[in-house]
Amino acid sequence: MRPTSPAALDHVVKTCLEKNPEERFQTALDVKLQLRWIADGGAPAEKPREKAMSRAAWLVAGLAILALVSIAGYFLVFNSHSSPVVQSSILPPDGTSFVTTVPGSGPPIISRDGTHLAFTARDDKGKILLYVRQLNSTASTPLPGTEDAMYPFWSPESREIGFFVPGKLKKINAAGGPPQTICDATNGRGGSWGREGVIVFTPSASQPIWRVSAQGGAPEPASKLDLAHGQNSHRWPWFLPDGKHFLFWVRSSRGVQEHALIP
Repeated sequence: MRPTSPAALDHVVKTCLEKNPEERFQTALDVKLQLRWIADGGAPAEKPREKAMSRAAWLVAGLAILALVSIAGYFLVFNSHSSPVVQSSILPPDGTSFVTTVPGSGPPIISRDGTHLAFTARDDKGKILLYVRQLNSTASTPLPGTEDAMYPFWSPESREIGFFVPGKLKKINAAGGPPQTICDATNGRGGSWGREGVIVFTPSASQPIWRVSAQGGAPEPASKLDLAHGQNSHRWPWFLPDGKHFLFWVRSSRGVQEHALIP
């Protein structure tokens, strides 16, 4: 509060800032009418020049108060709506079971847009396929041509899925279609697909991270094993939100106390 400001303006500002929402002005129109009353009749008469300057000052003050009310209203509305809690159970398709044992496993992965789930499952004949399920549905769709798939991961646009089979890194459209080979991978241990069309992956259980174009090509090293500290595997890379940096898990021959998750 400024000592020189009119008492009526103080009243308007204090009302806008009341902690109890019921004690505030309920609409911006209420504030406008109060400011108009102060400018036109609620303040002592002024000389024409002073009155013109006063009106300009009231206009600036009014705009500031309206902005304050709008911002406060936005945050009040925003904070009054909490995020919903979703509880659900996702079961494997009929006649199948989730693949949970290494090396041919890999966790179910939610698409980047949050609408689909990709996972691997084994049927009663021992056949492993990659499946896709919409999270608002109970039906899962198998993707032909993905036999022995493991460690799936989504493209940034949630249209394609990368995955490993023995000896290869592949990709497939989430809606189905023939899979495409990206490069060799002896015994893959996780991958991640960046926004710039680069895939980082571990081609086998005892190697560092490599990088390759999602369109295919020759892979290049993306990390280096620190042999002096007993590192013998870099696995399960995961791109960070900037699409350039990634995390990965480090295995050490010195024991579990030396295992780490590093960028």
